[in-house]
Amino acid sequence: MMSIKPEITILIPAYQEAEIITSVIQEVRTTMDQTHRPYEILVIDDGSKDETASRAVSAGARVVSHPYNIGNGAAIKTGIRQAKGKILVTMDGDGQHDPAFPRARLQRYPRRRGVGNVRRRRQRHDTVVLL
Repeated sequence: MMSIKPEITILIPAYQEAEIITSVIQEVRTTMDQTHRPYEILVIDDGSKDETASRAVSAGARVVSHPYNIGNGAAIKTGIRQAKGKILVTMDGDGQHDPAFPRARLQRYPRRRGVGNVRRRRQRHDTVVLL
């Protein structure tokens, strides 16, 4: 992961994913490193009782934790609010998405605003979300 301000935030909501979160993060990092664009991986731990949060941190992700499980939608909303990147890509923490998913979405999204399957934040009009 690059240390300068990220252009891209990969949002990964997770609940009770300790067994797989490390692998998901490592695979996403491998594919995102190939883009040569600054990024961050943000895991939103939705009140897990297992070691999801600590394993995500150990794998190199930034983690925001909910005190209890409030659902995937709320976790994504938290992630959007906490993201540092101007481009947000969401994917699940259970390994169901191909780790190349973020890179593939970014290749289809040009570097200019207003193109692609995007949703804009209300407060930050310079940000797009790739779903």
